[in-house]
Amino acid sequence: MLLSDFYTILNSNSEDSSVRTEVELNADHDIFAGHFPNMPVVPGVCQVQMTKEILSKELGVKLRLTSAVNIKFLAIINPEQNRFLQFDLTYSEENGRIKSQNVISHDGKVFFKFKGYFVETD
Repeated sequence: MLLSDFYTILNSNSEDSSVRTEVELNADHDIFAGHFPNMPVVPGVCQVQMTKEILSKELGVKLRLTSAVNIKFLAIINPEQNRFLQFDLTYSEENGRIKSQNVISHDGKVFFKFKGYFVETD
């Protein structure tokens, strides 16, 4: 993982071309000291990175993001208030690339939506 101890995977269930993963955020991670002091917010780039890492783990290959077709940040993720998150990813192969969609949510509240393409890398 690029972000050491930023989050922990608690549970992951795969079915066909989808995976549901539950994670726990580390609210004490150093990144929150700067983003933002006294009001921690999970940076958008970290949400994209977690998406890539979970998909990479699911497929058993290293991935590189080649195209982010649509990214929507719908609500702030404060790790003190929303320590647990659910990732619902779907994926398929399209012209040598992996097409993926992801939604990050908790208890029905949607924080993040992603559509994009990845390629396998060394």
